[in-house]
Amino acid sequence: MSYRIEISVEAQEEILVAKQWYEKQQIGLGEDFANTTILHIDSLKSGIVEFKVAFDDVRRMLVKRFPYVVYYKRIEATKTVKVIAVLHERQQKELK
Repeated sequence: MSYRIEISVEAQEEILVAKQWYEKQQIGLGEDFANTTILHIDSLKSGIVEFKVAFDDVRRMLVKRFPYVVYYKRIEATKTVKVIAVLHERQQKELK
């Protein structure tokens, strides 16, 4: 059974800000970042792969080719993966 993906408003904004920053660095790089990040997030639908626990029930998945981390929770009761943040690996933030 596949999981439904739910991306928080904060995580969506973080992806957009990073996309805009990368696009300023090189045309097309921002789009590449966004597409790569979304593909990584979509891979969580299967429920087959679990990533390292960051803390409590929050897991972290590294985004290949970019120094970003996707923080998510898998909620079994509703078969949902909740993406709570997409942060630069050096960025610190309290995650809920």
